[in-house]
Amino acid sequence: MSARPTHDLSIKTGEYTDRQTGEHKARWLRIGSVFRHDDGSTSIKLDCLPLGLPDWNGWVNVFPREERRDEQAARTAAPPRPAPRPPQTEPAWSDDVPFARPAALDGLVFPYDGAWFSNGPINPY
Repeated sequence: MSARPTHDLSIKTGEYTDRQTGEHKARWLRIGSVFRHDDGSTSIKLDCLPLGLPDWNGWVNVFPREERRDEQAARTAAPPRPAPRPPQTEPAWSDDVPFARPAALDGLVFPYDGAWFSNGPINPY
């Protein structure tokens, strides 16, 4: 038996003032969903129980479910294609010496295990 979500279950947890418009708005917490089954029956799935909220008066509001953008995109989007690999080029350093760095990095200081190492003179001051 297949079921699909049709409504969201939400509770009002408080109010706030919108900084841009100055109007008072309700703060909502989604606590579950209503599902409609193929045979016409309805089920409720609670994701959380609103216990311990001082302003909660016991009422649960049911709102029509709006398809979320990520769900809609997942249905319509094609599977991601792998990014093309960049062409292989020769490295700027010689492979004859292990762990060699390009000359452009000479004189730079590199952190290593909490200590600082440099390939030039170190000035402690």
